[in-house]
Amino acid sequence: MNKKDIYEYDAVIIGGGISGCEASYTSALSGARTLLISINTDSIGYMAFDNYISNEKGISAAGINTWNDLALNKAARINRIDINSNKNTKKDNIGDRMIIDRKRQMMALKSIIENHKNIDTRQGLAVDIGLKKNIYNILTNDGNSYKSKVIILAPGTFLDSNIFWGYYNIKAGRPGEISSKRLLRNLIKKGFKFKEAKLYCGPKIDGRTLELKKYIRNKDKHKISIVPEGKETNEMYVDGLKMAGSEKEQLEELKKINGMENVIITRPGYGIKHNILSPIQINKNLESKNFPGLFFCGRINGISGYEHTAAQGYIAGLNAAKKIK
Repeated sequence: MNKKDIYEYDAVIIGGGISGCEASYTSALSGARTLLISINTDSIGYMAFDNYISNEKGISAAGINTWNDLALNKAARINRIDINSNKNTKKDNIGDRMIIDRKRQMMALKSIIENHKNIDTRQGLAVDIGLKKNIYNILTNDGNSYKSKVIILAPGTFLDSNIFWGYYNIKAGRPGEISSKRLLRNLIKKGFKFKEAKLYCGPKIDGRTLELKKYIRNKDKHKISIVPEGKETNEMYVDGLKMAGSEKEQLEELKKINGMENVIITRPGYGIKHNILSPIQINKNLESKNFPGLFFCGRINGISGYEHTAAQGYIAGLNAAKKIK
């Protein structure tokens, strides 16, 4: 391939979430000329559904123990939040979890991706892939076509997905972002099997309306944590509640909690219905059994938790790079 051709790459990653970013960075570190295609390049590296990660060890499949050992996130140095002072810190917090400054972390990852010499980024909606003479062709909805030796699919919750709360229901991969229906349809035509999955995001509230100084962690009953979104915002995330009722219903439930009697919701919680791949179709290295050089990582494999989706991106990136060589 001509290295100067902006439409030809060693590896193409579809999806700019945590898993896709980790896959892109790991691929690029190996020397592979890598393209990251994202529906919205403003959202590259965005932690959409929670802003915490587990500190628990045990991601042995990738030979790594914690989020800090993953290639991209180690480089980003993890933008954490001290929940007591609401300032960035290098200390862990809330027991076995680490709270992330969502926007600072996103900008850190996005900057690393965009400034790596082996990575290009494009905004586009991937709608189809094809394989001919061991070279993949990726088609986007604006008519562009990209060639690559390997593909890593990391579309997260965007495959023919819709979000809902109360009576509200709209086709979207996340609030304000479109979903990818044609890509799913074309993957099914190629023989891939999918099943429906659901994911829930808790409501966000105005922290100024709280009447509590400590975070709610009732170990005897349902565990709820009120987590800051970031250093420069008053918004806080209600972690531990799966809520997809109307905003009025959600507000009524929140006001039953001590210290939240006067709370104001800034963004209601919601559910998201999307498609995931049936797992028997990929090998342990996350490669398709029927399409050599096509890898899947992250939420499309039914994985939840940022530490796990990032680990799968790392594994996919490593194995895709080996395939190129």
